[in-house]
Amino acid sequence: MEMIDKETGIRMKPSACRAFLKKMGMKCRRCGVVPGKAMDDDKQRQAQQEFHDQQLQPTLDEAKQGERTVLFVDAAHTS
Repeated sequence: MEMIDKETGIRMKPSACRAFLKKMGMKCRRCGVVPGKAMDDDKQRQAQQEFHDQQLQPTLDEAKQGERTVLFVDAAHTS
């Protein structure tokens, strides 16, 4: 509504704006949000490296020695 008002000088109510945009073929979309505690790229990379070095690699080494079985499973989502 603000952009239409700014560009054209035409003021619309929310319901009129929604009907106008829908008539043009647009659809309402929900916006996703980034989680508030999301890490930046460097921290994420560091956390992944720590997981690899401290947890994953020792587990894989045990599997190579026959002390443990490691299975990699792809997540399956059903509806």
